[in-house]
Amino acid sequence: MSARADNVRFAPWELQAVQVRATIVGWKIENDNDYHIVIADPGNPGETMIAEPPSSACSGACSSGYGALFQSARQAFVACMGDPPAQFGYRNTTIVAVITGVPMFDVLHGQTGVAPNGIEIHPVISVTFESGC
Repeated sequence: MSARADNVRFAPWELQAVQVRATIVGWKIENDNDYHIVIADPGNPGETMIAEPPSSACSGACSSGYGALFQSARQAFVACMGDPPAQFGYRNTTIVAVITGVPMFDVLHGQTGVAPNGIEIHPVISVTFESGC
């Protein structure tokens, strides 16, 4: 994906909510306070992508009126996995979750766990844990 303006959306993907069932590979807190969570296809763990519930203090996404959903998702991740580390940490236990959010194509810049086409679930609006918590 090439660089683009943040206010450009790619229909239909970035204009809808999706739900994925995934294994949590690992996570960290980013400089902007978003949680950077790498998830994998349970049937093919080599296929990963990123899911990010934004910080409740963010300026852009949180002005959308969905800030309470972002905060609830973040609290669910912390309740399951503890506080996120500052450096990316792989999980040593298997956690399976159903994650709901809006897809976003990010510019490829060496992110840990990024999908080949840069698609992420960002923002995450809810998470339900099936096992591992």
